Amino acid sequence: MPINYEKEKNALIFKLAGNIAWETAHRYSEEMMNLAEQEDYESILVDFENVDFVDSTGVGLLVELYKIAQTRKKKLSVCRMKMAYKLAMIGLGSIIVNYDSKEEALC
Repeated sequence: MPINYEKEKNALIFKLAGNIAWETAHRYSEEMMNLAEQEDYESILVDFENVDFVDSTGVGLLVELYKIAQTRKKKLSVCRMKMAYKLAMIGLGSIIVNYDSKEEALC
């Protein structure tokens, strides 16, 4: 399954869909990490508008993206994440911000 992504306002935006669980997160992981390491951008945004479920593997995917962003001195944020409380539960809510819209995240 190819990753849908775009660049807008100097941000690399990943558009995920379906369930981000063990089965899909592993398929997304390699391509997302390669793009995040190679693309020239100021920030990474992961759009969860079409995501119904995120398990711990999906959260791990965000942690890996966060590490890349930190190494490159870039900002990582998410938008429209229905299960954003999971980030807060494990202490990531203070470092990975969930915005209500893509436009708000890109400001």
